[in-house]
Amino acid sequence: MNELLNNQSDDILAPKQKEVTVFFSDIRGFTSISEKLNNPKKLITLLNVYMTPMVKNINHNQGTVDKFIGDAIMAYWNAPVDIEYHADKAVSSAIEQIEILNSLKMEIKREFDIDLDIGIGINSGIVTIGEMGSKGRADYTVIGDNVNLASRLEGLNKVYHTNILISEFTYQLLTKNYIIRELDLVRVKGKHKPVKIYQVMGFGSKDFSKFYEALNLYRISNFYEAKIIFQQIFDETRDKVSKLYIERCEYFILHKPENFDGVWTFTTK
Repeated sequence: MNELLNNQSDDILAPKQKEVTVFFSDIRGFTSISEKLNNPKKLITLLNVYMTPMVKNINHNQGTVDKFIGDAIMAYWNAPVDIEYHADKAVSSAIEQIEILNSLKMEIKREFDIDLDIGIGINSGIVTIGEMGSKGRADYTVIGDNVNLASRLEGLNKVYHTNILISEFTYQLLTKNYIIRELDLVRVKGKHKPVKIYQVMGFGSKDFSKFYEALNLYRISNFYEAKIIFQQIFDETRDKVSKLYIERCEYFILHKPENFDGVWTFTTK
């Protein structure tokens, strides 16, 4: 509200198109957690313990929490007011939320006997923003393909056993140093054009040259050589993404694909 008051404009909430960075987070295995607790009061208390510091962090990084969807949080940066380096602020918030969760895990385990983990998906691009809904009930929100892609990326964390996935469009806007690696070239459900996705692991830098060597071999259909390097990485680090690529290489060695373009197509959300 203070931001709106400081940036007063007759059309600040009017429908428009604008570049924003969209964020989705979701608790892994929430249905099983609900069944295990089997107590509505404890379940709501757990959500409040988890969501309170996450929302505080989003606000601290100048993000706007759009809504809670059960155990999921949807947020965005750069609307309704302009936020400089909005992609960096969204990614920084995601990293910090994982750090916060790691500090909460012991308390949550002790109080609820739950091992809590989350996935986060982030995408940047042009969306439609404005007040939407009915005459009696409307919300200021964002809609469009770029919102949907952020949601799809959040879900892909389950496939890659990761915590934070971002699109190539967010990656191109980043200016800070992150521990980040290109992960895959994917075609998500509902989209025809493939998108590069990246795994964010923290602040700083790290050498992923060996992983990229294997990834490049995989993309030119040299599955045998790629598998050898992915296996070396897995043996050294127990990297779950490398394990996934080992399984793909083994399949393609036995079932050689025609016109392989390195794109992995997902048929489910």
